[in-house]
Amino acid sequence: ARARGPRATNGRARELGTTTTDGARDVYFKSDKKRATTNVKRAIEGAKSTMTGERARADGSTSRANAGGVPSGSKRDEIDRVRKSLPIALARTRLMEEIRKSETCIIIGETGSGKTTQIPQYVYEDETLTNGLMIGVTQPRRVAAVSVSRRVADETGTEHGKLVGYAIRFEDVSSEETRIKFLTDGMLLRESVIDPLLSKYGVIMIDEAHERTLQTDFLLGTIKGVQKLRRKSVEDARGRVLPPLRVIVMSATLEASTFSKFFDGAPVVYSRGRTFPVDMFYTEEPEEDYLDAAMWTVLQINKEEAPGDVLVFLTGQEEIETLGKMLRERASKLPANVPTLNVVLLFAALPPEEQMRVFEQTPTGTRKIVLATNIAETSLTINGIRYVVDSGLSKMRTYHPRSGVDELLVSPIAQSQAQQRAGRAGREAPGKCFRLYTEDVMPSLPKYVKPELLRTNLSGVVLQLKAMNVDDILSFPFIDSPPKEALLRSLEMLYALDALDDEGKLNDVGRKMARFPLEPMAARCVIAAEKEGCTIETLAILAMLSTDSVFYFSRDSNGQKNVARHKLMRKEGDHLTLLRVFNEFSACSAKRSRDWCREHEVNHRAMTKAAKINEQLTRSALTLGIKLKSCDDNFDAVLRSLVAGFFMNSASKDMDGAYKVFTTGQKLTIHPSSVTFQSPPETQILFNELVRTSKMYARDVSSIKRSWLSELATKTFAKRARPQ
Repeated sequence: ARARGPRATNGRARELGTTTTDGARDVYFKSDKKRATTNVKRAIEGAKSTMTGERARADGSTSRANAGGVPSGSKRDEIDRVRKSLPIALARTRLMEEIRKSETCIIIGETGSGKTTQIPQYVYEDETLTNGLMIGVTQPRRVAAVSVSRRVADETGTEHGKLVGYAIRFEDVSSEETRIKFLTDGMLLRESVIDPLLSKYGVIMIDEAHERTLQTDFLLGTIKGVQKLRRKSVEDARGRVLPPLRVIVMSATLEASTFSKFFDGAPVVYSRGRTFPVDMFYTEEPEEDYLDAAMWTVLQINKEEAPGDVLVFLTGQEEIETLGKMLRERASKLPANVPTLNVVLLFAALPPEEQMRVFEQTPTGTRKIVLATNIAETSLTINGIRYVVDSGLSKMRTYHPRSGVDELLVSPIAQSQAQQRAGRAGREAPGKCFRLYTEDVMPSLPKYVKPELLRTNLSGVVLQLKAMNVDDILSFPFIDSPPKEALLRSLEMLYALDALDDEGKLNDVGRKMARFPLEPMAARCVIAAEKEGCTIETLAILAMLSTDSVFYFSRDSNGQKNVARHKLMRKEGDHLTLLRVFNEFSACSAKRSRDWCREHEVNHRAMTKAAKINEQLTRSALTLGIKLKSCDDNFDAVLRSLVAGFFMNSASKDMDGAYKVFTTGQKLTIHPSSVTFQSPPETQILFNELVRTSKMYARDVSSIKRSWLSELATKTFAKRARPQ
């Protein structure tokens, strides 16, 4: 295969910029515009001569997960009409027969079949299946849990949070009345730690199982164990005998045998989706800058194609916000005879209320452009999409067990992902998919996404298993056996974090970490912060780190810039800068906060989310008996608490000026978004994540003292020699 069309290196370079106002940038776009416009225009207008006009079948549906409400009159009739028209409705009788006679059932429903919204209602309407207990429906993504919950509440004609509710990290919209509860895989796993029998639930439905996320695979094994316990007529805390737990696994891809075999030969039911043809187009030549190509593709679609909204798949928040600004700037200069562009963003860090904007109806004379991560591949139904622009890339987190370091890598997608992305264009009518890579790239892509369980840090999973009193980790029923080395390294990591005693048993520190809604390293920071007397400051920093990008950036001839940020910078690095931003934002009134964010080029949306997360983390800390303390200006205490948790993410500067990770010797460079980029620390640094593009970059960087490592992480650094 030829070189890839979209290259992660160039894409990442563009990701760091956000405007096209300076001269050099204008020249770049003018010279690139001719190339990009020509290539993309060929893709759209000259498909017969220069592109492959392959026709693919893609899924279609008229269902829509929009904001919930209580329907009445004609709206009620319309909802009933839509429900009855869904493909899953045709299979209802056969489907329910299989669910009634089997403890576990695997449902393969093509995207658009209606399985996510309808099957929970079918099960609820059959009281013999639930025994008066709740139906839990898990989703791998928060936005799906929220949007589908609202849709089902709308369809049932009930107030959201009553009969139908949801629970995601830091947010619970449910009540004692709730009988259908949508929640993320991680939230149900946390419930299983507190309630190992999942005694509130009569039926558990695991949706989007094909995504094979770490939490989904862990949940499948956990549920299998709960099923085994519930077969023995066990009692709950109130002395009630619990009925057997029914499990329904739902997938959008044909990997039925994997799930059926895991659940001891569970029956499989297939449901077709509504399919419409989608024309596939590939670029004639590899695109050097896929962000630029995506922009011109969108503009050309808007100019040349029939009405219909556009969905663009990108790799992350910064990239999405960058392209959003580029399109909005171009949109203001569009001629009067083309539709107005309504650019909408969709990524995990967006607050739920902003994520819901993608479901709003597009006004007449307007074309909605949805810029999304792979969050929009399968979990959501967005009405009106007729065109998909696929970068062919996504961000994938990979863990290196020997070093204990996580790496975020921009990687080519799998063929199954490419098919799912294309399918978004054919949900309601024939559509078109423009792939920003050459056709000969497709056969070189892996067929399926590698399960997270086989490539990510398992310390969080192992900690939860220990909290569930599963000491023989290797015997846990994972759907795919994770690498033994990864499990052993996770045990070593938890021991180094002081979560396990010398016998490998969970201790008091580990039990608190397991109950805290953060990954083990971050949770360890909170416990250390109590000892250091800086709980308040550490919680604020961890909340800020949970929101992704806080600052807006522009570019000029000297590189990435945020002039206003200089007023907020602290010489120690990003963590204390984030703390300062949080404190100054928190000191503002609600009205003043927007002006403050504008003056300092800070993302108000991200700050609002950080404030909410901080409130939730604070409540969690108090629930666990962690005292809230402030260190005032003793910032060494704050950095020490971070070192106590993230010590594996430390590096030292060599004589040649390069940084090397302490534990591996891996060379890295400080990311341009860091406040330390222009003046790198002279000795040791702590970072939060590594991102690999053309180089290995460290993000969220602070200067630390070497002595803190041997003092606060004695099991790892006391006798460790510096790698050469």
